[in-house]
Amino acid sequence: MDLKKFRTYETIITLLIGLLIGLTAIAKLNILSIVVLIAGIMLLYFLKKKLKVEDERIYKISEQASKRTLQIFGAGIAICGFLLMSIYKQNTMGFVLVYAAFILWVIYLIFYDYYRKKYGE
Repeated sequence: MDLKKFRTYETIITLLIGLLIGLTAIAKLNILSIVVLIAGIMLLYFLKKKLKVEDERIYKISEQASKRTLQIFGAGIAICGFLLMSIYKQNTMGFVLVYAAFILWVIYLIFYDYYRKKYGE
């Protein structure tokens, strides 16, 4: 499968996942939402395995996108958590967001150290 065909399928599947999750949320079928999400992710995974265009450029783009997403999301949830904690004293959601940001960065550092050792930096 070429990249253009994969992107088309990926877009269609992603839209279907969003539509089905929205419909199941309206119908209050939470378990079905999780099943739809897992099935969609598995389908995208199997489609990606059939993709024949894996080269260094795609890996580099993916690395940069993942790194920026982690930086923005991690900082964003930490800031939101601190704001919630400062506005509303003893806010549980603020603590959850701050701890989630902390765990996210710890996981990042663990994987960073693992790959640094694996590839010999």
